[in-house]
Amino acid sequence: MEKLLFKDKFPLYTTTMSKEKSIDELVEYFKEQIEKHPVAGFITVFDHYAYTTAKEEHQVAEGIVDVKNVIFCFGKEIAHPNVPAVRPRSIAITEMEDKFVISFLEAPNDALTQVMVGWVEALQN
Repeated sequence: MEKLLFKDKFPLYTTTMSKEKSIDELVEYFKEQIEKHPVAGFITVFDHYAYTTAKEEHQVAEGIVDVKNVIFCFGKEIAHPNVPAVRPRSIAITEMEDKFVISFLEAPNDALTQVMVGWVEALQN
């Protein structure tokens, strides 16, 4: 996975993968990983592509076929009033014509970021 600053301020982890699975299979994979984790909780799947293309004057970059966000939350406590501002988490799965791009925003807890990195890297093995 590559770590980068999107728009010079958002720390993202991102990678590309071949299209050996469908976007729905990838969604199910992440749901399974979330459900197996001791403090993660699955919330929903947001069909980002359908939401955007339903808008009258929408824009979707050339080559993007579909986009789904798997939304979930890590955590068993709210230790500070600012914690809810950085929750929940989202793993974005963008289907391109020839590949998938999987990305997520770095979590404020380094160990949890590494959990998400591990989930993505396990897909590539």
